[in-house]
Amino acid sequence: MPLMKDMSIDVRSDSLMAIAVFSSLARYSEIVTKATVSLTSSPVDAHSVACCVAVTIGEDARIRVTARGRHAYEAINRASERIGDALRGYIDGPGSSCPCVTRHTH
Repeated sequence: MPLMKDMSIDVRSDSLMAIAVFSSLARYSEIVTKATVSLTSSPVDAHSVACCVAVTIGEDARIRVTARGRHAYEAINRASERIGDALRGYIDGPGSSCPCVTRHTH
């Protein structure tokens, strides 16, 4: 899983990000084929951090969530919860109204 981050984010945040996101994705390891996580500081608000998690499921679906927080830990925890919720919504099927799922047809 590629981890991209703003250079102002510390190593501890980077480790927490990997642990939190991996634990959210672990139960979906049979369907998730790729995951990318980014953690960036807001250029506008020095007290805001964004964590974005993008997941590919097989070849036909992508899920992307973004969460903001006052600090890295808050953004990471929110994004981890959101990606777990989004994957549960994906598994529940088309009746689930998860706006963060994009299905691609080939």
